[in-house]
Amino acid sequence: MIKKITKHLWWIAALVILFFFFTHQISDKINIPLIYALSIISAAAFIILICLKKMNYEVALLFVFAWGLLVRLSIMYHIDPLSNYQHDIFWGGFGHWDYIKYFAQHFTLPNHYNGEAYQPPVHYIILGIFYRIAELLRLNIPYFVQCVVLYMNFLLFIVMQKLIKLHTKNNGAIFWGMLIFIFFPANIIYALALNNDSTLLFFSTIALYYLFLWFKQKTYKNVALLGLFSSLAFLSKVNAAMIAVTLLIVVIIYIIVNRHEIKMLLKQAGVYIAAFAPLILLYCVHLARIKQNLFFDYPYNSLGNTFKDFFNFNIVELVKQPLSGNSLFEYLYKTSMFDEYGQYLHAYVLPLARVLSALGLVVMAIWLFLFIKNILKEKSKIHTYILPIFYLITMVTMFIRRYQSPATWNQHFRFIIPVLVVYGASVAWGYEKVNNKYVRIGINVVFALFAISSFAYYVILAD
Repeated sequence: MIKKITKHLWWIAALVILFFFFTHQISDKINIPLIYALSIISAAAFIILICLKKMNYEVALLFVFAWGLLVRLSIMYHIDPLSNYQHDIFWGGFGHWDYIKYFAQHFTLPNHYNGEAYQPPVHYIILGIFYRIAELLRLNIPYFVQCVVLYMNFLLFIVMQKLIKLHTKNNGAIFWGMLIFIFFPANIIYALALNNDSTLLFFSTIALYYLFLWFKQKTYKNVALLGLFSSLAFLSKVNAAMIAVTLLIVVIIYIIVNRHEIKMLLKQAGVYIAAFAPLILLYCVHLARIKQNLFFDYPYNSLGNTFKDFFNFNIVELVKQPLSGNSLFEYLYKTSMFDEYGQYLHAYVLPLARVLSALGLVVMAIWLFLFIKNILKEKSKIHTYILPIFYLITMVTMFIRRYQSPATWNQHFRFIIPVLVVYGASVAWGYEKVNNKYVRIGINVVFALFAISSFAYYVILAD
Protein backbone atom coordinates (compact mmCIF):
# COMPACT_ATOMS: atom_id res chain seq x y z
CA MET A 1 0.00 0.00 0.00
CA ILE A 2 2.75 2.44 1.03
CA LYS A 3 4.79 1.65 -2.10
CA LYS A 4 1.74 2.23 -4.32
CA ILE A 5 1.09 5.65 -2.74
CA THR A 6 4.78 6.58 -3.04
CA LYS A 7 4.79 5.57 -6.70
CA HIS A 8 1.87 7.89 -7.49
CA LEU A 9 2.88 10.88 -5.34
CA TRP A 10 3.65 13.02 -8.39
CA TRP A 11 0.02 13.15 -9.57
CA ILE A 12 -1.52 13.03 -6.07
CA ALA A 13 0.39 16.23 -5.25
CA ALA A 14 -0.75 17.80 -8.53
CA LEU A 15 -4.40 17.08 -7.66
CA VAL A 16 -3.97 18.49 -4.14
CA ILE A 17 -2.37 21.70 -5.42
CA LEU A 18 -5.09 22.12 -8.08
CA PHE A 19 -7.78 21.48 -5.46
CA PHE A 20 -6.43 24.27 -3.26
CA PHE A 21 -6.07 26.54 -6.27
CA PHE A 22 -9.69 26.13 -7.37
CA THR A 23 -11.08 26.45 -3.82
CA HIS A 24 -9.14 29.72 -3.60
CA GLN A 25 -10.77 30.78 -6.88
CA ILE A 26 -14.17 30.21 -5.24
CA SER A 27 -13.32 31.90 -1.93
CA ASP A 28 -10.10 33.16 -0.37
CA LYS A 29 -11.40 32.21 3.10
CA ILE A 30 -11.49 28.42 2.66
CA ASN A 31 -7.89 27.28 2.28
CA ILE A 32 -6.22 28.50 5.46
CA PRO A 33 -8.71 26.86 7.90
CA LEU A 34 -8.53 23.73 5.73
CA ILE A 35 -4.71 23.68 5.89
CA TYR A 36 -4.81 24.08 9.67
CA ALA A 37 -7.42 21.31 9.99
CA LEU A 38 -5.41 18.93 7.80
CA SER A 39 -2.25 19.69 9.79
CA ILE A 40 -3.96 18.89 13.09
CA ILE A 41 -5.70 15.75 11.75
CA SER A 42 -2.49 14.41 10.18
CA ALA A 43 -0.52 15.10 13.39
CA ALA A 44 -3.17 13.21 15.39
CA ALA A 45 -3.04 10.31 12.91
CA PHE A 46 0.76 10.25 13.19
CA ILE A 47 0.61 10.02 16.99
CA ILE A 48 -2.11 7.32 16.87
CA LEU A 49 -0.01 5.19 14.51
CA ILE A 50 2.96 5.52 16.86
CA CYS A 51 0.79 4.45 19.82
CA LEU A 52 -0.54 1.49 17.85
CA LYS A 53 3.07 0.58 16.91
CA LYS A 54 2.22 0.76 13.21
CA MET A 55 4.60 3.58 12.43
CA ASN A 56 7.80 3.01 10.48
CA TYR A 57 10.18 5.26 8.55
CA GLU A 58 8.43 4.67 5.20
CA VAL A 59 5.03 5.69 6.59
CA ALA A 60 6.59 8.60 8.49
CA LEU A 61 8.16 9.89 5.27
CA LEU A 62 4.72 10.13 3.62
CA PHE A 63 3.60 12.33 6.53
CA VAL A 64 6.74 14.47 6.03
CA PHE A 65 5.89 14.86 2.33
CA ALA A 66 2.33 15.92 3.26
CA TRP A 67 3.46 18.41 5.93
CA GLY A 68 6.08 19.78 3.57
CA LEU A 69 3.34 20.52 1.04
CA LEU A 70 0.97 21.96 3.67
CA VAL A 71 3.48 24.48 5.06
CA ARG A 72 4.19 25.71 1.53
CA LEU A 73 0.48 26.01 0.76
CA SER A 74 0.02 27.97 4.00
CA ILE A 75 2.57 30.58 2.93
CA MET A 76 1.15 30.65 -0.58
CA TYR A 77 -2.35 31.60 0.53
CA HIS A 78 -1.24 34.03 3.24
CA ILE A 79 1.19 36.20 1.29
CA ASP A 80 0.40 37.86 -2.04
CA PRO A 81 2.47 36.19 -4.82
CA LEU A 82 3.47 39.61 -6.16
CA SER A 83 4.41 41.10 -2.80
CA ASN A 84 7.94 42.13 -1.85
CA TYR A 85 8.37 38.71 -0.25
CA GLN A 86 9.56 37.81 -3.74
CA HIS A 87 13.02 38.97 -4.79
CA ASP A 88 13.19 41.69 -7.47
CA ILE A 89 9.75 40.85 -8.80
CA PHE A 90 9.40 44.31 -10.38
CA TRP A 91 13.00 45.51 -10.01
CA GLY A 92 14.54 47.97 -12.47
CA GLY A 93 11.35 48.42 -14.47
CA PHE A 94 11.68 44.86 -15.79
CA GLY A 95 11.63 42.43 -12.87
CA HIS A 96 11.08 38.67 -12.84
CA TRP A 97 7.31 39.00 -13.21
CA ASP A 98 7.71 41.44 -16.11
CA TYR A 99 10.04 38.95 -17.83
CA ILE A 100 7.51 36.10 -17.37
CA LYS A 101 4.71 38.29 -18.68
CA TYR A 102 6.81 39.48 -21.63
CA PHE A 103 7.49 35.94 -22.81
CA ALA A 104 3.83 34.97 -22.32
CA GLN A 105 2.69 37.84 -24.52
CA HIS A 106 5.42 37.79 -27.19
CA PHE A 107 6.87 34.24 -27.11
CA THR A 108 10.32 35.70 -27.57
CA LEU A 109 13.12 36.96 -25.33
CA PRO A 110 13.57 40.67 -24.53
CA ASN A 111 16.03 42.52 -26.78
CA HIS A 112 17.50 44.54 -23.89
CA TYR A 113 19.04 43.77 -20.50
CA ASN A 114 17.29 46.27 -18.25
CA GLY A 115 16.28 45.03 -14.79
CA GLU A 116 16.23 41.23 -14.81
CA ALA A 117 16.29 40.89 -18.61
CA TYR A 118 19.96 39.84 -18.42
CA GLN A 119 18.94 36.56 -16.73
CA PRO A 120 19.02 33.27 -18.71
CA PRO A 121 15.59 32.39 -20.13
CA VAL A 122 14.50 28.87 -19.07
CA HIS A 123 12.67 29.96 -15.91
CA TYR A 124 10.76 32.67 -17.78
CA ILE A 125 9.91 30.43 -20.72
CA ILE A 126 8.41 27.73 -18.47
CA LEU A 127 6.40 30.11 -16.31
CA GLY A 128 5.54 32.29 -19.32
CA ILE A 129 3.82 29.31 -20.94
CA PHE A 130 1.72 28.70 -17.83
CA TYR A 131 1.03 32.44 -17.54
CA ARG A 132 -0.44 32.26 -21.05
CA ILE A 133 -2.50 29.17 -20.21
CA ALA A 134 -3.92 30.89 -17.11
CA GLU A 135 -4.66 34.00 -19.17
CA LEU A 136 -6.54 32.02 -21.83
CA LEU A 137 -8.54 30.12 -19.19
CA ARG A 138 -9.20 33.36 -17.25
CA LEU A 139 -7.67 32.00 -14.07
CA ASN A 140 -5.91 33.93 -11.31
CA ILE A 141 -2.57 34.26 -13.12
CA PRO A 142 -0.14 34.94 -10.21
CA TYR A 143 -1.53 32.11 -8.09
CA PHE A 144 -1.67 29.68 -11.01
CA VAL A 145 1.95 30.39 -11.94
CA GLN A 146 2.95 30.04 -8.29
CA CYS A 147 1.16 26.66 -8.18
CA VAL A 148 3.46 25.54 -11.00
CA VAL A 149 6.53 26.63 -9.01
CA LEU A 150 5.19 24.84 -5.93
CA TYR A 151 4.59 21.65 -7.90
CA MET A 152 8.14 21.76 -9.28
CA ASN A 153 9.40 22.02 -5.71
CA PHE A 154 7.31 19.03 -4.65
CA LEU A 155 8.73 16.98 -7.53
CA LEU A 156 12.13 17.66 -5.97
CA PHE A 157 11.03 15.63 -2.93
CA ILE A 158 10.70 12.62 -5.23
CA VAL A 159 13.96 13.31 -7.11
CA MET A 160 15.89 13.85 -3.89
CA GLN A 161 14.59 10.60 -2.44
CA LYS A 162 15.74 8.76 -5.57
CA LEU A 163 19.16 10.44 -5.33
CA ILE A 164 19.62 9.44 -1.69
CA LYS A 165 18.51 5.87 -2.45
CA LEU A 166 21.33 5.49 -4.98
CA HIS A 167 23.77 4.99 -2.09
CA THR A 168 21.67 3.79 0.84
CA LYS A 169 18.72 1.50 1.37
CA ASN A 170 18.50 2.36 5.06
CA ASN A 171 14.99 3.77 5.59
CA GLY A 172 16.05 5.68 8.69
CA ALA A 173 18.89 7.40 6.84
CA ILE A 174 16.58 8.22 3.92
CA PHE A 175 13.97 9.65 6.30
CA TRP A 176 16.33 12.00 8.15
CA GLY A 177 18.03 13.18 4.97
CA MET A 178 14.65 13.95 3.41
CA LEU A 179 13.40 15.65 6.59
CA ILE A 180 16.30 18.12 6.51
CA PHE A 181 15.91 18.72 2.77
CA ILE A 182 12.14 19.32 2.93
CA PHE A 183 12.05 21.44 6.08
CA PHE A 184 15.26 23.38 5.64
CA PRO A 185 13.82 26.94 5.70
CA ALA A 186 15.44 28.05 2.43
CA ASN A 187 13.67 25.22 0.64
CA ILE A 188 10.34 26.38 2.08
CA ILE A 189 11.00 30.03 1.18
CA TYR A 190 11.99 29.36 -2.43
CA ALA A 191 9.37 26.68 -3.01
CA LEU A 192 7.13 29.60 -3.99
CA ALA A 193 9.67 31.94 -5.56
CA LEU A 194 8.62 33.53 -8.83
CA ASN A 195 12.23 34.51 -9.37
CA ASN A 196 14.63 32.05 -10.99
CA ASP A 197 16.09 30.61 -7.76
CA SER A 198 13.29 28.02 -7.65
CA THR A 199 14.07 26.78 -11.16
CA LEU A 200 17.82 26.81 -10.44
CA LEU A 201 17.22 24.43 -7.53
CA PHE A 202 14.84 22.28 -9.61
CA PHE A 203 17.14 21.58 -12.55
CA SER A 204 20.33 21.51 -10.45
CA THR A 205 18.88 18.76 -8.24
CA ILE A 206 17.88 16.68 -11.26
CA ALA A 207 21.30 17.24 -12.87
CA LEU A 208 23.09 16.14 -9.68
CA TYR A 209 20.84 13.06 -9.53
CA TYR A 210 21.90 12.07 -13.04
CA LEU A 211 25.53 12.79 -12.19
CA PHE A 212 25.37 10.25 -9.35
CA LEU A 213 23.34 7.84 -11.47
CA TRP A 214 25.92 8.08 -14.29
CA PHE A 215 28.68 7.07 -11.91
CA LYS A 216 26.62 4.00 -11.07
CA GLN A 217 25.44 3.20 -14.60
CA LYS A 218 27.60 4.76 -17.32
CA THR A 219 25.01 4.55 -20.09
CA TYR A 220 24.56 6.97 -22.98
CA LYS A 221 21.04 7.71 -21.75
CA ASN A 222 22.27 8.82 -18.32
CA VAL A 223 25.08 10.99 -19.68
CA ALA A 224 22.69 12.57 -22.22
CA LEU A 225 20.15 13.39 -19.50
CA LEU A 226 22.98 14.72 -17.32
CA GLY A 227 24.01 17.02 -20.17
CA LEU A 228 20.44 18.16 -20.85
CA PHE A 229 19.56 18.96 -17.24
CA SER A 230 22.95 20.60 -16.63
CA SER A 231 22.17 22.84 -19.60
CA LEU A 232 18.66 23.64 -18.32
CA ALA A 233 20.08 24.42 -14.86
CA PHE A 234 22.70 26.73 -16.38
CA LEU A 235 20.04 28.45 -18.49
CA SER A 236 17.94 28.95 -15.37
CA LYS A 237 20.78 30.74 -13.62
CA VAL A 238 24.47 30.77 -14.51
CA ASN A 239 25.36 29.72 -10.95
CA ALA A 240 24.62 26.16 -12.10
CA ALA A 241 27.90 26.18 -14.06
CA MET A 242 29.33 24.61 -10.88
CA ILE A 243 27.70 21.30 -11.85
CA ALA A 244 29.63 21.12 -15.13
CA VAL A 245 32.86 22.11 -13.37
CA THR A 246 32.25 19.43 -10.70
CA LEU A 247 31.67 16.83 -13.41
CA LEU A 248 34.91 17.80 -15.16
CA ILE A 249 37.00 17.52 -11.98
CA VAL A 250 35.43 14.21 -10.90
CA VAL A 251 35.87 12.71 -14.38
CA ILE A 252 39.54 13.76 -14.44
CA ILE A 253 40.00 11.97 -11.10
CA TYR A 254 38.17 8.95 -12.53
CA ILE A 255 40.41 8.89 -15.61
CA ILE A 256 43.55 9.02 -13.46
CA VAL A 257 42.32 5.98 -11.51
CA ASN A 258 40.77 4.13 -14.49
CA ARG A 259 42.97 4.94 -17.50
CA HIS A 260 41.76 1.88 -19.40
CA GLU A 261 38.30 3.47 -19.73
CA ILE A 262 39.45 6.63 -21.56
CA LYS A 263 37.94 5.59 -24.92
CA MET A 264 34.55 4.94 -23.36
CA LEU A 265 34.68 8.24 -21.48
CA LEU A 266 35.61 10.19 -24.63
CA LYS A 267 32.58 8.75 -26.42
CA GLN A 268 30.35 9.64 -23.49
CA ALA A 269 31.88 13.12 -23.35
CA GLY A 270 30.73 13.60 -26.93
CA VAL A 271 27.19 12.61 -25.96
CA TYR A 272 27.31 14.98 -22.96
CA ILE A 273 28.46 17.91 -25.11
CA ALA A 274 25.82 17.11 -27.74
CA ALA A 275 23.12 17.31 -25.04
CA PHE A 276 24.63 20.21 -23.09
CA ALA A 277 25.76 22.63 -25.79
CA PRO A 278 22.90 23.28 -28.28
CA LEU A 279 20.55 25.26 -26.02
CA ILE A 280 23.43 27.27 -24.58
CA LEU A 281 24.81 28.08 -28.04
CA LEU A 282 21.33 29.14 -29.14
CA TYR A 283 21.11 31.49 -26.17
CA CYS A 284 24.62 32.83 -26.91
CA VAL A 285 23.44 33.77 -30.41
CA HIS A 286 20.65 35.80 -28.79
CA LEU A 287 23.15 37.47 -26.43
CA ALA A 288 25.45 38.35 -29.33
CA ARG A 289 22.50 39.92 -31.12
CA ILE A 290 21.75 42.26 -28.21
CA LYS A 291 25.46 42.66 -27.31
CA GLN A 292 25.24 41.22 -23.80
CA ASN A 293 27.73 39.18 -21.76
CA LEU A 294 26.71 35.65 -20.66
CA PHE A 295 28.03 36.33 -17.15
CA PHE A 296 26.64 39.84 -16.88
CA ASP A 297 26.37 41.27 -13.35
CA TYR A 298 25.71 44.67 -11.86
CA PRO A 299 28.92 46.02 -10.26
CA TYR A 300 28.15 47.40 -6.83
CA ASN A 301 30.12 48.35 -3.73
CA SER A 302 28.17 48.68 -0.50
CA LEU A 303 30.17 46.37 1.80
CA GLY A 304 33.77 46.05 2.90
CA ASN A 305 36.25 43.33 1.99
CA THR A 306 38.05 42.93 5.30
CA PHE A 307 38.54 39.61 7.09
CA LYS A 308 35.72 40.53 9.47
CA ASP A 309 33.38 41.29 6.57
CA PHE A 310 33.78 37.69 5.44
CA PHE A 311 34.39 35.53 8.50
CA ASN A 312 32.77 37.25 11.49
CA PHE A 313 30.16 34.89 12.98
CA ASN A 314 28.50 35.99 16.22
CA ILE A 315 26.49 32.94 17.31
CA VAL A 316 24.93 34.62 20.35
CA GLU A 317 23.74 37.60 18.32
CA LEU A 318 22.36 35.38 15.54
CA VAL A 319 20.19 33.57 18.08
CA LYS A 320 19.20 36.69 20.01
CA GLN A 321 18.46 38.75 16.88
CA PRO A 322 17.98 36.26 14.01
CA LEU A 323 18.19 38.92 11.29
CA SER A 324 21.38 40.52 12.63
CA GLY A 325 24.84 40.16 11.15
CA ASN A 326 26.19 41.35 7.80
CA SER A 327 29.39 39.38 7.30
CA LEU A 328 29.37 36.80 4.51
CA PHE A 329 28.85 33.80 6.80
CA GLU A 330 26.31 35.55 9.03
CA TYR A 331 24.33 36.73 6.01
CA LEU A 332 24.43 33.30 4.40
CA TYR A 333 23.13 31.70 7.57
CA LYS A 334 20.35 34.17 8.35
CA THR A 335 19.08 34.22 4.76
CA SER A 336 19.07 30.40 4.70
CA MET A 337 16.81 30.47 7.77
CA PHE A 338 14.68 33.60 7.37
CA ASP A 339 15.54 35.20 4.05
CA GLU A 340 16.05 38.94 4.64
CA TYR A 341 12.65 40.43 5.33
CA GLY A 342 12.51 42.11 8.74
CA GLN A 343 8.91 43.21 8.26
CA TYR A 344 7.80 39.57 8.52
CA LEU A 345 9.67 38.93 11.77
CA HIS A 346 6.90 40.21 14.06
CA ALA A 347 7.30 40.28 17.85
CA TYR A 348 4.95 37.33 18.33
CA VAL A 349 7.16 35.00 16.24
CA LEU A 350 10.52 36.27 17.55
CA PRO A 351 10.78 33.61 20.32
CA LEU A 352 10.15 30.85 17.77
CA ALA A 353 12.62 32.47 15.35
CA ARG A 354 15.26 32.34 18.10
CA VAL A 355 14.55 28.65 18.69
CA LEU A 356 14.75 27.93 14.96
CA SER A 357 18.00 29.90 14.62
CA ALA A 358 19.58 28.05 17.56
CA LEU A 359 18.45 24.65 16.31
CA GLY A 360 19.65 25.54 12.81
CA LEU A 361 23.16 26.13 14.14
CA VAL A 362 23.14 22.72 15.84
CA VAL A 363 21.80 21.10 12.66
CA MET A 364 24.61 22.65 10.61
CA ALA A 365 27.17 21.33 13.11
CA ILE A 366 25.64 17.83 12.87
CA TRP A 367 25.56 18.11 9.07
CA LEU A 368 29.28 18.92 9.03
CA PHE A 369 29.98 15.93 11.28
CA LEU A 370 27.95 13.58 9.03
CA PHE A 371 29.41 15.14 5.87
CA ILE A 372 32.98 14.45 7.02
CA LYS A 373 32.07 11.02 8.40
CA ASN A 374 30.65 9.90 5.06
CA ILE A 375 33.77 11.09 3.22
CA LEU A 376 36.10 9.25 5.62
CA LYS A 377 34.07 6.02 5.47
CA GLU A 378 33.69 6.07 1.67
CA LYS A 379 37.00 7.68 0.68
CA SER A 380 37.93 4.84 -1.69
CA LYS A 381 34.89 5.51 -3.90
CA ILE A 382 35.15 8.32 -6.45
CA HIS A 383 31.45 9.28 -6.30
CA THR A 384 32.03 10.21 -2.64
CA TYR A 385 33.86 13.33 -3.79
CA ILE A 386 31.04 14.71 -5.96
CA LEU A 387 29.29 16.55 -3.12
CA PRO A 388 32.48 17.90 -1.46
CA ILE A 389 33.82 19.17 -4.80
CA PHE A 390 30.46 20.70 -5.75
CA TYR A 391 30.14 22.37 -2.33
CA LEU A 392 33.72 23.67 -2.38
CA ILE A 393 33.43 25.09 -5.91
CA THR A 394 30.09 26.72 -5.08
CA MET A 395 31.48 28.39 -1.95
CA VAL A 396 34.73 29.51 -3.59
CA THR A 397 32.76 31.01 -6.49
CA MET A 398 30.58 32.90 -4.02
CA PHE A 399 33.69 34.22 -2.23
CA ILE A 400 35.15 35.48 -5.50
CA ARG A 401 31.89 37.07 -6.63
CA ARG A 402 31.35 38.69 -3.23
CA TYR A 403 34.93 40.05 -3.26
CA GLN A 404 34.67 41.45 -6.79
CA SER A 405 31.24 42.99 -6.20
CA PRO A 406 30.79 43.50 -2.44
CA ALA A 407 27.00 43.83 -2.32
CA THR A 408 24.53 42.16 0.04
CA TRP A 409 22.83 40.24 -2.78
CA ASN A 410 26.15 38.54 -3.60
CA GLN A 411 26.26 36.91 -0.17
CA HIS A 412 22.65 35.73 -0.12
CA PHE A 413 21.94 32.02 0.36
CA ARG A 414 19.69 31.89 -2.71
CA PHE A 415 22.80 32.17 -4.91
CA ILE A 416 24.05 28.85 -3.57
CA ILE A 417 20.64 27.21 -3.08
CA PRO A 418 21.66 23.94 -4.84
CA VAL A 419 23.79 23.14 -1.76
CA LEU A 420 20.51 22.01 -0.19
CA VAL A 421 21.16 18.80 -2.13
CA VAL A 422 24.51 18.52 -0.33
CA TYR A 423 22.78 18.97 3.04
CA GLY A 424 20.08 16.36 2.46
CA ALA A 425 22.20 13.69 0.76
CA SER A 426 25.21 13.92 3.08
CA VAL A 427 22.95 13.83 6.16
CA ALA A 428 21.40 10.59 4.91
CA TRP A 429 24.64 8.92 3.83
CA GLY A 430 26.52 10.03 6.93
CA TYR A 431 23.68 9.06 9.30
CA GLU A 432 23.82 5.48 8.04
CA LYS A 433 27.43 5.26 9.20
CA VAL A 434 26.70 6.37 12.77
CA ASN A 435 26.81 3.19 14.88
CA ASN A 436 26.45 4.65 18.36
CA LYS A 437 22.82 4.29 19.47
CA TYR A 438 22.86 7.34 21.74
CA VAL A 439 24.46 9.58 19.10
CA ARG A 440 21.70 8.56 16.68
CA ILE A 441 19.01 9.33 19.27
CA GLY A 442 20.54 12.76 19.86
CA ILE A 443 20.63 13.47 16.11
CA ASN A 444 17.02 12.28 15.75
CA VAL A 445 15.82 14.61 18.51
CA VAL A 446 17.61 17.67 17.10
CA PHE A 447 16.42 17.00 13.54
CA ALA A 448 12.83 16.41 14.66
CA LEU A 449 12.76 19.62 16.74
CA PHE A 450 14.29 21.55 13.85
CA ALA A 451 11.63 20.31 11.40
CA ILE A 452 8.79 21.04 13.87
CA SER A 453 10.18 24.52 14.55
CA SER A 454 10.56 25.25 10.84
CA PHE A 455 7.01 24.07 10.11
CA ALA A 456 5.55 26.03 13.03
CA TYR A 457 7.52 29.19 12.28
CA TYR A 458 6.49 29.40 8.64
CA VAL A 459 2.85 28.52 9.32
CA ILE A 460 2.63 31.16 12.08
CA LEU A 461 4.70 33.68 10.10
CA ALA A 462 2.28 33.40 7.21
CA ASP A 463 -0.70 34.17 9.45
